[in-house]
Amino acid sequence: MSITDPIADFVVALKNASLSRKTEIIVTFSNMKMGILQVLKKEGFIDDYTSKKEGNKNNITVKLKYFGSEPAIRDAKKVSKISKKVYVGKDAMPAREGNRIWIISTSQGIITSDECKEKDIGGELLCYVE
Repeated sequence: MSITDPIADFVVALKNASLSRKTEIIVTFSNMKMGILQVLKKEGFIDDYTSKKEGNKNNITVKLKYFGSEPAIRDAKKVSKISKKVYVGKDAMPAREGNRIWIISTSQGIITSDECKEKDIGGELLCYVE
């Protein structure tokens, strides 16, 4: 039996599509992916995203962002895995490092580590994007 991690696949697909200079990618829909995309759009890592239903499937089209010839997403990695969830408390929240943002799943939705510090909450450390 194989176990897959759709969020890890999604994060890697964003990074690989950006590095290969694609203008957009299409991924399967999930609420977690929509939350991550909302953060990425707000932080300026993607241009836009839309969700549409095609037959039985619901997909998300993500328009990637570039600054000249440089991709906005240069690196991305899933931190919390299926086999080992990584939780951070409000006092151990990672700080923004240059252009790197940390994306956290909290009781108040999917937000950045900066917003977690403002709201004084912790959560599951999903991934980072830079």
